Amino acid sequence: IELAEAYIHEERWKLAEDVLRALMTAEEVAPRVKHLFARCRLKQGDYNTAIASLKGAQILSPYNVERLLEMGNLFLKLDRAEEAESTFDEILEFAPGSKPATFGKSASKLLMGEVNEALAILNGVANPRELSAIFNTAAILAIKQQRFDAGFALYQKALQLLSKKPKLVSRILYNMGIGFVKWGKNDKGLKCFEKAIEQDPTFQDAGHNIKILKAAPQPGSGVSLKETTDLSESASEGNEHEIPLMEISGFDGGEEEVELDDVLSNISKVG
Repeated sequence: IELAEAYIHEERWKLAEDVLRALMTAEEVAPRVKHLFARCRLKQGDYNTAIASLKGAQILSPYNVERLLEMGNLFLKLDRAEEAESTFDEILEFAPGSKPATFGKSASKLLMGEVNEALAILNGVANPRELSAIFNTAAILAIKQQRFDAGFALYQKALQLLSKKPKLVSRILYNMGIGFVKWGKNDKGLKCFEKAIEQDPTFQDAGHNIKILKAAPQPGSGVSLKETTDLSESASEGNEHEIPLMEISGFDGGEEEVELDDVLSNISKVG
């Protein structure tokens, strides 16, 4: 097992999997072997085998938080939000103080369009940076699943919640812009990048993408941008008080396209 873990640490996935496959022929297979094998299959994009292996490990060792978190996050990635929520709930039954499980459950709620329920879970738990990261993660997952309207609606709600945090707003706008470009809507992506740099004039990646898009030959053309940004970059902004609980009305998962100009016009100019 230690050899397989060493190979994984070195990202020598094929060698790690060969070692693990040999170990899995034993009469009794350790849960850790199944867990590591799942990681190898996940790396190869074999999600079904990865889930099956994680479930097999969980049967043998049902109270492993790390393993359940991986399973829950995998369900989120596969757009299986209800199964993800169930998995995070399982953790919270025996580890009620687990922040990653709480955040995972809230992301599940967001992907199911249950924004107010997600906020109720996060109330008193998440600070502004954590809240923005959760909305950001859910939005990116929705966009990767080709559910563009739902993803942009999540970004819009995050902007409403964090309107007084300009650096966080700039990062959300930046990732929103990346989403629009992936959707082939370069003009809207450009507007997001321009608003992002207005919120944080030091945000170089936004400036880079503005230059790239303005030089693009035509709207919707393929461009090479700097990809989604880690919201931890803006962690230094201000204090990190908890978010007060607030209701957000009118969210149904989003079948209509977000009115971008209305969203951007509601964001105050910094400085």
